[in-house]
Amino acid sequence: MTHLALQSPLLLTVKVMPFEAQAQKAQTPEKGETETMTSPSQTVALKLNGIRNSRGQIRILAFGAAKGFPDEPAKALTSHSVMAKEGELLLSLNLNSPTEKLALTVLHDENNDGKLNTNFLGIPKEGIGFSRDPNVWLGKPSFEDCVVTHKPGDLVTIEMKYF
Repeated sequence: MTHLALQSPLLLTVKVMPFEAQAQKAQTPEKGETETMTSPSQTVALKLNGIRNSRGQIRILAFGAAKGFPDEPAKALTSHSVMAKEGELLLSLNLNSPTEKLALTVLHDENNDGKLNTNFLGIPKEGIGFSRDPNVWLGKPSFEDCVVTHKPGDLVTIEMKYF
């Protein structure tokens, strides 16, 4: 498998646009466009901070349970990729399966090879980020360390880390 971005049947849409534009688009669909109705509990608003550069892809996995967390895309509720953008990136993930508890993992796949590249000690060469910003100096964080209770209107902020 070359990409972490699996097209999960639970993923409806991922759009990269300012949140104000999203609200306006939801109220006024363009001609010939079908408006997708989702409840607020199905939307995960993400803000990614500290993206080092615009090379490659930002790969996001959303987990609703500990099984497979943080790096088994087949066990994630959703997975998706977007083009990297240096600095800050705002995303809105719409889920088909509503959940209040969620753990998110993000990879800045700078060389676009679909995996986290590490050095000979296992230290990541590419950017990583997790919901709730857990300590990752001694290894992968646990699902419990990353779980956020998602409520309508909440914004989940993830700080990218580069070593």
